[in-house]
Amino acid sequence: MATKKYSLGIAFSGGGAKAAAHCGALQALKEYGIQPDVVSGTSAGALVATLYASGFTPKQMVETFQGLNFFKDIVTPSVPKGGLFDSRPLTDLIQKMLPYNRLEELPIPTFIVASDIEHGVPKVFTKGEIAPRVVASCSIPVIFQPKCINGIHYIDGGAFQNLPVSAIRQKCEKVIALNLNHLEVDKYKDNLISVAYRSFMMTILSNVAADTAQADLLIELDTYGCTAYDMSKIEDLFFRGYESTVKALEENGYQRVIPKETISFPKKRRIKDSIKSPEMMFHNTIQKGMTAIKAIGKNTKKEKSPMKVGLFIDTWYPMVDGVIKVVDNYARRLAQYCDVVVFCPEAKGFDPKEDEKLPYQVVRCSSLSLITNDYDLPTPALDPRFEAQLIKSGIDIVHIHSPFAVGMAGVLYAKIHKLPVVATLHSQYKQDFEKSLKLKLTMDIAMDTIMRVFNACDECWAVNGGIKDLYVQEYGLTAPCKVRLNATDHHPVPDSVAAAQIVNETYGIPADATVFLFVGRINFIKNIDFTVRALAKAKAMGLKNFRMLFAGKGQDEEKLAALVQEQGLTEEVVMCGLTDKEMLEKLYSRAKLFLFPSLYDANSLVQIEAACQGTPTVFLEGARTAATVTPGVNGYVCPPDEDSYARMILDIMADPEAYARISAAARRDLYLNWDDVVRDVYEDYCTFVETKRRVLVSH
Repeated sequence: MATKKYSLGIAFSGGGAKAAAHCGALQALKEYGIQPDVVSGTSAGALVATLYASGFTPKQMVETFQGLNFFKDIVTPSVPKGGLFDSRPLTDLIQKMLPYNRLEELPIPTFIVASDIEHGVPKVFTKGEIAPRVVASCSIPVIFQPKCINGIHYIDGGAFQNLPVSAIRQKCEKVIALNLNHLEVDKYKDNLISVAYRSFMMTILSNVAADTAQADLLIELDTYGCTAYDMSKIEDLFFRGYESTVKALEENGYQRVIPKETISFPKKRRIKDSIKSPEMMFHNTIQKGMTAIKAIGKNTKKEKSPMKVGLFIDTWYPMVDGVIKVVDNYARRLAQYCDVVVFCPEAKGFDPKEDEKLPYQVVRCSSLSLITNDYDLPTPALDPRFEAQLIKSGIDIVHIHSPFAVGMAGVLYAKIHKLPVVATLHSQYKQDFEKSLKLKLTMDIAMDTIMRVFNACDECWAVNGGIKDLYVQEYGLTAPCKVRLNATDHHPVPDSVAAAQIVNETYGIPADATVFLFVGRINFIKNIDFTVRALAKAKAMGLKNFRMLFAGKGQDEEKLAALVQEQGLTEEVVMCGLTDKEMLEKLYSRAKLFLFPSLYDANSLVQIEAACQGTPTVFLEGARTAATVTPGVNGYVCPPDEDSYARMILDIMADPEAYARISAAARRDLYLNWDDVVRDVYEDYCTFVETKRRVLVSH
């Protein structure tokens, strides 16, 4: 019989505030010499599991939980769409508590269970960002909004596996299960929250039985008389969990290996005596929450928030690139919540009338045309009209999307007026400077200048984990930084066959031809010359009847055309130029693969747009933009040489079954919608503005 990977695993059930009993159980297990090699957790059990795996002692966990207010520190009222409460405070709390960002970084392997509400299946997370996955596992339906991760919405893991023994059973020689939940007789309460929670508890208890049967040792923790929302009994639950576990261990022949520790906790502020019970406290808070929800809903429908957001960027339409599209999508969706002003430069061929058609305000500064570059040079400091409009704008928060002249103007304005300022890290600027600035001294000065801008911000948002690591470890970022993924406003085409027919007719493509696609600036900095040479090699290796479509415009169009002719691909390569969004969606749908060998991009939107249509991307090893992809699961990553790239394309075409699996996973894992992302962005803005106001008032 094969030896299993882990000797001992511990499964922590969900149970809200009752999870303090888990901490007592861990203390008892420690005193009896029992330490797991792997842990699994559902809902609040997922939080305890990750805290334990990251090195928290049981006592430290309780001290962390003490004094928390469930409806202030863990959830906040929201517009009731998917749920009555938004769990963003819990996300922020977890991110602040944990010294690790991703599950795979934890010293003890950790399995978090959530429920995929879209496909009706349990989901076991073993890697990825910790905070959103724990929150997903804790999202009780109706009460809390579902958590969206990589385009999939998740609710509380208790819907399928509240006691997640099965998540680790096949990997462990032995599993200890810690259960918090017991259905107690309770008088019917005629309100939505009570009915929703009670119904969910009955669902939980119905699925626990199957997992308890798989446990080698089941420990029923004493939580009787406690509710999932009562934060006033944390200390009592710790000791009850401890005693329950000691009793179970003694009954099953375990012996103590270290003396009982004397543990005490500092006294915390007590809940007012006028609140007679957890239920009354819960009811009172719910009433306040519902009042806030009504106010939010009323505000959303009839009038915008008084907050005004300023987005600063050093390029703008009619130029089109990924960063411009990000800011445009931010602005369009933020305009539903509050007033938005985009501060940007004038650009070649811009039409002020086009700016007026946008659902947000655009304020442009003067600029100088650069003959050798696609972009213009903004000169806000030389434009008194721009400065006057900025001063009169009345913005409450600054969000810069580039660290150059316009971005600097935004940071300076924020500092003078004591406003919060956020920056998104879109690009690998050192690469740009290495290409354009020949002397190391000038490159070092340029890097020092832009990092001073970023480090002056209250928080920076990296577009993926790879970019965060690059800025923190190599560029010298010291400002707080977190990952905020980009998204797309594209939608899957409703009829892929009809879409393919339109593409074929528009660009003269044979119906049976295999199509590869690139979308973006026609600039060799994107490594598109690599694509042409690799396809020429693939053709020589036997690739037949294919078309390579380049959709976009840029300074290297003539160079690309010359290279195509040189490589003998004039019949296979099609230049599509600029297209509208509707045609782009059809192009992505028609393509078999999205070829994106760029080592320049930080996190390109085009790979998300491709994933929306189920078109996987082929990246190169070392590409930061590939950080969100799992090779061989939802995309492809190839060694950075043309022969390997050509062979990988041939190998992909030769295995249609694997391709179909990876295509489906690309859409499932990588497709994110801007509506969900910007909703979170707006909530962060509100938090920054309120925090800054409190600081100013206190001083």
